[in-house]
Amino acid sequence: SQARLSTQGHESSVTALCAAGNSGFFSAGQDGFVIRWDENGMGQHFQMSDLSIKMIAYNKATNEIAIYETDGAAINRVSVWSWTTFTRKYSKRFTDTVTAISFSAKGTYLMVSTAAVNGTFLFNAKTGSRVRTITEVPAISSMMRTSDSEKTAIMYSITGSLTYYDMSANKQKAKFSVEARMDQPILFGTPSQPNRFFAGVKDNSLLVFDATKGTVIAAYTARNPYICTSITEQEEGLYFITYDGKDYSLRLVDNQTLEDQLSAPYSKVYNPPAPLVVKTFTGLTSRETFTAVAKVNGQIVLGTSSGNICIMTDIPESEKYTLSAMTEIEFEKVYDIVGNENTLYCLTNNAIYRTSYDANESVSVALNANGQTNFELYGDSVIVWSKGTRRAVQRIQLGSESSPLTLFTPTTDLQNVRLFGDQLVYIQGNSSVGLYDLKTGRNSEIYSGTSIQDAVLINSSELYVAKTRSNQTDSALISVNIKTMETVPLSIDGSVVFSLSYDFDNAETNAAMLYGIVISAQEEDAITRTFSFNPLTKTISYILTYPDEDTTAFTSLSTPVLFTNIGKTVVYACNLKSKRNMQYKRSSAMAVKVCPLSDKLAVLNSDGSVTWYNLNTQAVLADRVLLRSGNWK
Repeated sequence: SQARLSTQGHESSVTALCAAGNSGFFSAGQDGFVIRWDENGMGQHFQMSDLSIKMIAYNKATNEIAIYETDGAAINRVSVWSWTTFTRKYSKRFTDTVTAISFSAKGTYLMVSTAAVNGTFLFNAKTGSRVRTITEVPAISSMMRTSDSEKTAIMYSITGSLTYYDMSANKQKAKFSVEARMDQPILFGTPSQPNRFFAGVKDNSLLVFDATKGTVIAAYTARNPYICTSITEQEEGLYFITYDGKDYSLRLVDNQTLEDQLSAPYSKVYNPPAPLVVKTFTGLTSRETFTAVAKVNGQIVLGTSSGNICIMTDIPESEKYTLSAMTEIEFEKVYDIVGNENTLYCLTNNAIYRTSYDANESVSVALNANGQTNFELYGDSVIVWSKGTRRAVQRIQLGSESSPLTLFTPTTDLQNVRLFGDQLVYIQGNSSVGLYDLKTGRNSEIYSGTSIQDAVLINSSELYVAKTRSNQTDSALISVNIKTMETVPLSIDGSVVFSLSYDFDNAETNAAMLYGIVISAQEEDAITRTFSFNPLTKTISYILTYPDEDTTAFTSLSTPVLFTNIGKTVVYACNLKSKRNMQYKRSSAMAVKVCPLSDKLAVLNSDGSVTWYNLNTQAVLADRVLLRSGNWK
């Protein structure tokens, strides 16, 4: 795998920024991407998670990064990746929220703190093996730094203590009381006082402490300040950004002031010399906010809620500065793909395009006036809908100017719409399965329950429903007779089943099997498996196993081949006849859908790019994005 080069930003909010050694910086996002930006504003993009990445740390010694990825609930995972080979070295699962991650100064250790008592851990950064649990510092830490020698670590805990910890002897050296529950805690210094100062933010105040005593030496009032001092350059004082209701300003508490405040009388602590105003600036759109800030060499880097990256220098300016995004939208996002024979149809925000591997351009065959995000091919028309919304499900005639025909409007958010012959099976709000007949227009609810993940029709009377199990005696897979409404729980070992596949068109001729994904969760571990289920004998067998939780893996059946991206590193093609498994290497973004054509495989990636493979040899033929002109790049 390799990274994609582009100036495009993140698809949604930027969550974290960090310097990349001596040149450039990394940004991480809610979209699961990490981007390494160079001095010219070009980004190397690589998706490391299908979850939101909340924290990032860089190991300069090995060119590796650690990320904290979470679904905000049950999954809390720290993974270490090589930025040289773009491969995951190892990952660690935690039951509690992660509060801090960092590498030690020489890159020997990875330190992880969680929201649990005795929840701070030291790992060997190279192998991922646990060195120890730091029981000597039981409180929850939100900042961890080591000395350059890696002999001592300093930790800030949210209970308000600053603790010096002896790394080799595993014991506390000193402990000071500072302010509790501060955000953005940071240790920094000046040329003559390296690592002497500790700062944090609380309730619109910026507090600076003497890190060797725990005493507060300066307090500044600042509205929602962002500290942006870099911890790799210790010569520049404390930079922060604040907002006065009209404009933003970049301010600096300089080295001289910091050193003077060490010996300032108490009356001066809460009335220190005013910070220098380096520059005032505007430029954010009304709905955009800053979500991450960092200082990299002589630049202030800002990440925004809409995924943009902005940069300005630390050079003082008297004129008001207009901030503009370094990132730009380079290509259209393809939201969904469907195909037949050699033709691929691509759905973008405003059109449906027809293309093929040999075509350098796309031909618009219909408008997508309502900005729908998903579609299915139905004869010479498409059925369009939008996941997670209540937009009407519509039918659009391809190659025609006619308006879309509304089939029905969901009453709660749509989770899935699937086509079986002339019937649409759809899931609303995880609690209801509906059936819409495209020939008669008849619309009816055929199952209601809780935590529904997916549903497939296997014949005119039988529906299979995948769901999350509500208790140990419940089943995550059930069959429903849609004529009598009788439900039968099926025996499957797992807490959740999803992404079902079934060859409805060949159901009569095949001994048709049902395929899907099941997750079995143990204490700190989970396994994800692709399975086949025989509806006649009610027996199950497993095809592929992944030793972790993969909640967004897909299955896609193109008889006799079952495609799945379980584990997210490759797309597997399991030939169910010959029992051979083949692998298609992933691109810089994770695969979200496959579309096998006569001798090619088109794969839609999460960033809206399309990767083409030779179906038979698995060779990558092209990795393309759709430009706004309709051409592929």
